[in-house]
Amino acid sequence: MHGYTESLRAEYRWSGIDFTTVFPNIAHTRLGAGVRGIKLVPKCTVDQIAGRIVDAVDRPQPYVHIPRAIGVLSAAAQVAAPRVRDRAFALLGADRAMINIDSDARSGYESEIVR
Repeated sequence: MHGYTESLRAEYRWSGIDFTTVFPNIAHTRLGAGVRGIKLVPKCTVDQIAGRIVDAVDRPQPYVHIPRAIGVLSAAAQVAAPRVRDRAFALLGADRAMINIDSDARSGYESEIVR
């Protein structure tokens, strides 16, 4: 999705239309239930996500990271050597964020989507 938004931003750059890519962390929702996430980066709430999107509509910006720490990590990952980035992601648990889940906490959500 990010690449698509970037191409739209480039194509419409003179039109007065703004495009924003939203990068939320795992949220406190049924979808995020049982997902442990990334160490040192708190899960976000739907109110935080909505508030940041409203801010981006009021004051256009190309990227919105929720929480802002996601943006810092993303920027650091882009300039880090792959070996350093991979080690940092492993230390933060980012490489396993969607794998190591609490099955009991997630069972209610998964039973709903498997129907």
